[in-house]
Amino acid sequence: MNRRSGFLVIRCWHPTKDLAFLSSLLNMPCFRGWAVGLPRQTPLGEPLPGIYAESYWASQVEFPSEAGFNDKLMLAVGHLAKAEDTLHELKTSGGRLEIYLQLSGSVNHGATIASSLLKTMGELGLDLSIEIFPDA
Repeated sequence: MNRRSGFLVIRCWHPTKDLAFLSSLLNMPCFRGWAVGLPRQTPLGEPLPGIYAESYWASQVEFPSEAGFNDKLMLAVGHLAKAEDTLHELKTSGGRLEIYLQLSGSVNHGATIASSLLKTMGELGLDLSIEIFPDA
Protein backbone atom coordinates (compact mmCIF):
# COMPACT_ATOMS: atom_id res chain seq x y z
CA MET A 1 0.00 0.00 0.00
CA ASN A 2 1.37 3.42 -0.94
CA ARG A 3 0.92 5.75 2.01
CA ARG A 4 1.27 9.47 1.58
CA SER A 5 3.31 11.51 3.96
CA GLY A 6 2.08 14.04 6.44
CA PHE A 7 3.37 17.58 6.73
CA LEU A 8 3.90 19.92 9.61
CA VAL A 9 4.34 23.54 8.57
CA ILE A 10 5.42 26.39 10.82
CA ARG A 11 3.74 29.53 9.47
CA CYS A 12 4.10 33.18 10.38
CA TRP A 13 2.37 36.32 9.06
CA HIS A 14 3.14 39.94 9.86
CA PRO A 15 1.57 43.19 8.60
CA THR A 16 4.82 45.19 8.35
CA LYS A 17 7.97 43.14 9.06
CA ASP A 18 9.96 41.14 6.50
CA LEU A 19 10.10 37.64 8.01
CA ALA A 20 13.07 36.30 6.02
CA PHE A 21 15.19 36.49 9.21
CA LEU A 22 13.20 33.56 10.65
CA SER A 23 15.17 31.08 8.52
CA SER A 24 18.43 31.92 10.28
CA LEU A 25 16.83 32.52 13.70
CA LEU A 26 15.10 29.13 13.70
CA ASN A 27 17.74 27.38 11.56
CA MET A 28 14.96 26.18 9.26
CA PRO A 29 14.65 26.68 5.50
CA CYS A 30 11.83 28.82 4.14
CA PHE A 31 9.46 26.62 2.14
CA ARG A 32 7.33 29.55 0.92
CA GLY A 33 7.46 33.21 1.79
CA TRP A 34 7.20 36.83 0.69
CA ALA A 35 7.49 40.33 2.09
CA VAL A 36 4.73 42.91 2.46
CA GLY A 37 4.51 45.28 -0.50
CA LEU A 38 6.12 42.96 -3.08
CA PRO A 39 4.21 42.03 -6.26
CA ARG A 40 2.09 38.90 -5.79
CA GLN A 41 3.00 35.72 -7.64
CA THR A 42 2.01 32.07 -7.86
CA PRO A 43 4.19 29.38 -6.22
CA LEU A 44 5.74 28.87 -9.68
CA GLY A 45 6.66 32.56 -9.95
CA GLU A 46 3.95 33.67 -12.36
CA PRO A 47 2.74 37.23 -11.68
CA LEU A 48 -0.61 37.85 -10.02
CA PRO A 49 -2.44 41.17 -9.70
CA GLY A 50 -1.65 43.37 -6.71
CA ILE A 51 0.92 43.34 -3.96
CA TYR A 52 1.17 41.32 -0.78
CA ALA A 53 -0.73 42.96 2.07
CA GLU A 54 1.37 41.19 4.71
CA SER A 55 4.60 39.22 4.96
CA TYR A 56 4.55 35.43 5.16
CA TRP A 57 7.14 32.80 6.07
CA ALA A 58 6.69 29.02 6.20
CA SER A 59 8.98 26.06 6.87
CA GLN A 60 7.81 22.52 6.18
CA VAL A 61 8.69 19.20 7.85
CA GLU A 62 7.56 15.98 6.18
CA PHE A 63 6.97 12.71 8.03
CA PRO A 64 5.80 9.24 6.93
CA SER A 65 2.11 8.57 7.40
CA GLU A 66 2.74 5.57 9.60
CA ALA A 67 4.80 7.72 11.95
CA GLY A 68 2.77 9.74 14.41
CA PHE A 69 2.79 13.52 14.19
CA ASN A 70 3.16 14.01 17.94
CA ASP A 71 6.97 13.70 17.90
CA LYS A 72 7.26 16.21 15.06
CA LEU A 73 4.90 18.58 16.84
CA MET A 74 6.92 18.39 20.08
CA LEU A 75 10.15 18.93 18.14
CA ALA A 76 8.74 21.96 16.30
CA VAL A 77 7.36 23.57 19.46
CA GLY A 78 10.64 22.95 21.30
CA HIS A 79 12.51 24.55 18.41
CA LEU A 80 10.22 27.60 18.46
CA ALA A 81 10.52 27.94 22.24
CA LYS A 82 14.21 28.79 21.77
CA ALA A 83 13.10 31.97 19.95
CA GLU A 84 10.34 32.81 22.44
CA ASP A 85 11.27 36.49 22.90
CA THR A 86 11.35 37.20 19.16
CA LEU A 87 8.12 35.31 18.53
CA HIS A 88 6.42 37.15 21.38
CA GLU A 89 7.52 40.47 19.85
CA LEU A 90 6.12 39.38 16.47
CA LYS A 91 2.78 38.50 18.08
CA THR A 92 2.51 41.72 20.10
CA SER A 93 3.30 43.81 17.01
CA GLY A 94 0.45 42.29 14.99
CA GLY A 95 1.87 39.00 13.73
CA ARG A 96 0.31 35.55 13.76
CA LEU A 97 2.04 32.21 14.39
CA GLU A 98 0.67 28.81 13.50
CA ILE A 99 1.61 25.20 13.24
CA TYR A 100 -0.30 23.68 10.34
CA LEU A 101 -0.62 19.90 10.33
CA GLN A 102 -1.68 18.18 7.10
CA LEU A 103 -2.50 14.47 7.30
CA SER A 104 -3.34 11.86 4.71
CA GLY A 105 -6.82 10.38 5.08
CA SER A 106 -5.67 6.92 4.01
CA VAL A 107 -4.40 5.89 7.44
CA ASN A 108 -5.61 6.25 11.00
CA HIS A 109 -3.89 9.07 12.85
CA GLY A 110 -4.20 9.61 16.51
CA ALA A 111 -2.24 11.12 19.33
CA THR A 112 -2.71 12.68 22.68
CA ILE A 113 -1.13 16.08 22.81
CA ALA A 114 0.14 16.57 26.35
CA SER A 115 -1.24 19.47 28.34
CA SER A 116 2.33 20.67 28.95
CA LEU A 117 2.87 20.92 25.19
CA LEU A 118 -0.45 22.73 24.75
CA LYS A 119 0.56 25.13 27.53
CA THR A 120 3.90 25.83 25.84
CA MET A 121 2.11 26.42 22.54
CA GLY A 122 -0.23 28.85 24.28
CA GLU A 123 2.65 30.68 25.91
CA LEU A 124 4.32 31.01 22.50
CA GLY A 125 1.07 32.26 20.97
CA LEU A 126 0.97 29.33 18.55
CA ASP A 127 -2.28 28.32 16.92
CA LEU A 128 -2.71 24.72 15.72
CA SER A 129 -4.40 24.10 12.38
CA ILE A 130 -5.15 20.50 11.31
CA GLU A 131 -6.34 19.45 7.87
CA ILE A 132 -6.98 15.90 6.63
CA PHE A 133 -6.98 15.09 2.93
CA PRO A 134 -8.79 11.83 2.14
CA ASP A 135 -7.40 9.72 -0.68
CA ALA A 136 -9.50 9.82 -3.83
